[in-house]
Amino acid sequence: DEFEALLEACCRARNQTADALGQPRIPLLVKLAPDLSDDELQQIATTCLQSPRRCDGIVVTNTTHQRPADLLTHATISEETGGLSGAPLKQLSTQLIRKLFCFTQGQI
Repeated sequence: DEFEALLEACCRARNQTADALGQPRIPLLVKLAPDLSDDELQQIATTCLQSPRRCDGIVVTNTTHQRPADLLTHATISEETGGLSGAPLKQLSTQLIRKLFCFTQGQI
């Protein structure tokens, strides 16, 4: 799959560069959007745990394109395109952290 190939290429480039320079390998982190389904999240978690694609950490979460119905803000903001971040994502991102911890069995 595309994510698997991308992660593997990033790991390979990171490793080759560090080895060529005689430097330590810098951590490789994957940043996730909160809009992922459970199946997508499970697949990403599984891929992130597999060597040689194993990443060093996962950043939860990026911005969301969702606009919660209870979003208390200026009407034009709730209709804008682009990512929403901050307090409106707290519950969604907390759920994602819980799920990801379970899917990775706390290994990442």
